Amino acid sequence: MKRSIWAGLSGAVCLSALALSGAAASAAPRVELQTDPPLSQIEPFSEPVIFSLKAVADDGQPLEDAILELLLNTPPKTPWLTTDFPVVEGTMLARLTLPAPQGEAQFQQVPPIRGSYQLQVRVSPRVPGTFEPYTDLLTFQVPENPVKYRNLAILLSILLLAGLGGGWVIGGSQPPNPGEVASRPVQLVLSGTVLVAIATLLYISITAERAGAHTEAPTGQDNYTEPLNAEPVPTNITATLEDQAIATVGQAIPLEVELTRAETGEPISAAVLDINTTSLEYERTVFDFTAQTDTQGEFVWEQQFFDGAPHLVTVHVSPAANSSIPFEPFEFSQRIDVTGVAPPLFVRLVSLGYCTGVLALGTAAGFWLRRRSTQHAL
Repeated sequence: MKRSIWAGLSGAVCLSALALSGAAASAAPRVELQTDPPLSQIEPFSEPVIFSLKAVADDGQPLEDAILELLLNTPPKTPWLTTDFPVVEGTMLARLTLPAPQGEAQFQQVPPIRGSYQLQVRVSPRVPGTFEPYTDLLTFQVPENPVKYRNLAILLSILLLAGLGGGWVIGGSQPPNPGEVASRPVQLVLSGTVLVAIATLLYISITAERAGAHTEAPTGQDNYTEPLNAEPVPTNITATLEDQAIATVGQAIPLEVELTRAETGEPISAAVLDINTTSLEYERTVFDFTAQTDTQGEFVWEQQFFDGAPHLVTVHVSPAANSSIPFEPFEFSQRIDVTGVAPPLFVRLVSLGYCTGVLALGTAAGFWLRRRSTQHAL
């Protein structure tokens, strides 16, 4: 009887400890992530995704007057099953700081490739000592575009059928005539195999060319014109946007916005910046967020231009509610020319090896089937 009582008490204590530990674990401060559209509906290199972040305290309430420092990394390298942008794999996509007055912040980003992304968020108070800073690491998965799998299945099916047909002909061929290296059917099969190999190489080259498009950064303005509704910069304000490095696919570069008074050079702090990056080739937003200038009137962030096309970075500036320097909202922009990088030779060789292997497998299967059917006929 005593043993059963002690066993019951021990079990109750263990359950209580587990419940308390679980509650403590779930009560830790964290960052919640939501996306629009949902993660299951996201496609790489398509429409921009809205990422909504919420910094939550240990009591489940949003942390007010917070600052979110974000570091977004692309999925790790996959050399044996590469993506459309191999150079982008395993690189930094963006680094920026967002204000979160109510504990919430948003940004838009086009995920360039499939795979598992990592978003590191450091939450700190705007006023030191309000709460303890903490860091949360979020991961999210972007599935591959189903069209890519369909195109791959079609290509491999063509190669497999071509190999089966060639192996079937070779398996039933007669000895070559005097003076010939191979019989006529074998010659036709070899010629067809060469054509298939050329077509495969052409497909791989076109794919690589698309990924490495715009390798040389253009110098002209192409078809870009300033938007008709752009507000000019006020005469009493000096606004600059500088790219501090050459934009290259696979490398994030720092960009800086600086706002000062034209007469005195006094920095304009706490100005609201709506920063938008648009691909001029596809005419769509690839990156968008809202930030604020610091006490020096500056805001610095890093972003990667993963597509080799030229981009336009537009900054819409508006005064904060408590701004000591009143001014009318305005916007300015700068074109960023991007140097493309072609896929590495190793990636092309791997793709060619897969195609050659499927063709060889089909040829061996066709040869074996034809010889087997001939033996059964005899």
